Amino acid sequence: MNPNDLPIGVFDSGIGGLSVLSAIKTALPNEPLLYLGDTARVPYGSRSPETIVRYTQRVAGHLLKRGVKALVIACNTATTYGYEAVNTRCIELGIPVVGVIQPGAQAASALKSVSTVAVLGTVATVNGGQYTKEIQALNPNIQVIGKACPLLVPLVEEGWLNDHITEQIIVRYLNEIEAKPDAIILGCTHYPLLKHTFERILPKVTIIDSASV
Repeated sequence: MNPNDLPIGVFDSGIGGLSVLSAIKTALPNEPLLYLGDTARVPYGSRSPETIVRYTQRVAGHLLKRGVKALVIACNTATTYGYEAVNTRCIELGIPVVGVIQPGAQAASALKSVSTVAVLGTVATVNGGQYTKEIQALNPNIQVIGKACPLLVPLVEEGWLNDHITEQIIVRYLNEIEAKPDAIILGCTHYPLLKHTFERILPKVTIIDSASV
């Protein structure tokens, strides 16, 4: 098979990566895509770094065995901890690897008149601090606040996207942020499925969707 005819492999811990898949399909409508959601082990965000790396390598390995010409890690937690290991393997195979953290960080850093950015993500993503490193490397004047929102992934996986309970939980998480942010990064690919709720709650705050930037 011609390598150009191979699909782009996309994976996430569950259904959240479908938001990335949709963005890729819109940008590259003629490209074949192969998606793998590791719903058997979702969520990754509550796991140890070592476990996240192991899961990320295994899922990437499945897609590589199927044959792909590029690999997209459509998971912020997997990108935080597993990108280097997967990229090292793929360099040997000549397969490019793309994560979802750098694009979101670049989008936040490019905003004008922004002094504080809140990153909402899983416990592991927030603790990893990769968004803070990426954003402050581009603009050291931006204050980055991480806020873990561990209940949101299970709610999305359950399909509770428009439930009042989900909105109440989002409001509670937002109220726990120490400073009022100028922008918020939805630092988990499950969260863009709740973007309309965030925009309704915070109509004057820029909401950055890490899945589509």
